[in-house]
Amino acid sequence: MIKNNFIIKLILTILISFVTFEINAQSKFIGKYSGFPGVLELKKDSTYTYNWAYDLSSSWSVGFWYTNKDTLYLTNTPIYDTLYIPGSQSNDNKLVLSLNEFSETIDSSIYERTIQSFRGQNLWDPPAKLYLKRRRLYFLINGKVDKGKAFDVIGQRYHKNSFKKM
Repeated sequence: MIKNNFIIKLILTILISFVTFEINAQSKFIGKYSGFPGVLELKKDSTYTYNWAYDLSSSWSVGFWYTNKDTLYLTNTPIYDTLYIPGSQSNDNKLVLSLNEFSETIDSSIYERTIQSFRGQNLWDPPAKLYLKRRRLYFLINGKVDKGKAFDVIGQRYHKNSFKKM
């Protein structure tokens, strides 16, 4: 009986240490990252928000994130509104990307103004995979870390292709 209790305690200790290690490994990713031209926030509940703005355009995305070693994976989760079309049957209404983070019913006049503004959800997709190195998230292209730079036409300067932890 004593031997069985010892084995059970040993197994539980090992399992708890693995769970703790995994939580600690993922917690190094949590936080806000700034990069050209957007901000990525990784939350404790494994969700993220991505906001991108440049000149008169802007975009936002939400979704879930997970890690494998030093690689971050983002899974986009679109939010939809129901577009109400006046004078039509209820089954003629259609789903469109939401204007905000809340699903609701909107009419066509609001939708038309929004699509003409170059602002909204998923106009610029968030990166699917990033690599963490020294508090910086780098883009992964064909499995390789992209340490290149992007040219800012308005600011007339180059920016690193990465997000730096704020």
